[in-house]
Amino acid sequence: RDVLPMSITRDGGEITFNCDTCPEYVETGEEDFGDAFALAKGEGWRARKEGAEWVHDCPSCAEDRKNKK
Repeated sequence: RDVLPMSITRDGGEITFNCDTCPEYVETGEEDFGDAFALAKGEGWRARKEGAEWVHDCPSCAEDRKNKK
């Protein structure tokens, strides 16, 4: 697996999003970033920008972050 910026990996071209808070990940089975992110977002994954970096949260961590506000 190649680790790419924005906490994603590509395995044989297919994109996996990795949570930046916990070990959770979602294998999208998609090679196109737009399609992969749409699938992950539909499953409750969220991306947010912190400074210059994009951070990804799995559904559980996204909910935790939302409840702490």
